[in-house]
Amino acid sequence: MNDEEKAVLDKLVSAWNAFLGLSQIHPDDTAEFRHAVHQAQNIILARPTLRTMQHEIKARFEESDK
Repeated sequence: MNDEEKAVLDKLVSAWNAFLGLSQIHPDDTAEFRHAVHQAQNIILARPTLRTMQHEIKARFEESDK
């Protein structure tokens, strides 16, 4: 995971903490916001694996072209 991705995760934590400071308007809001944060975290956490896979796939194609 690179520094930029870590910074995004930190901002998601800040967003969550800020959200918890808001007054509740609908009883489902907290659960839905938590779910959305988890979805965003999953996308960021998958990026290192996707980068690795992209390099492996590219290398396989380059080998097959030889």
